[in-house]
Amino acid sequence: MKAEIKAKDAIIGGKIIGNMNIINKIELQSGSSVHGDIRSRGLIIDNDVVFEGKAAMGDKEIHK
Repeated sequence: MKAEIKAKDAIIGGKIIGNMNIINKIELQSGSSVHGDIRSRGLIIDNDVVFEGKAAMGDKEIHK
């Protein structure tokens, strides 16, 4: 999926191209692929995940 994503919580199990602003927690499940920046209060990355981008923890959005 190619998108800018804003959500309260997210569980990613596929391919994402784009930035994500997640209020609480994001989980990148095994086999998933993320190409973009992540802003969240909590980040869980399983084994066998491709993540290319920046990760920032806190309340402010990376991209407005």
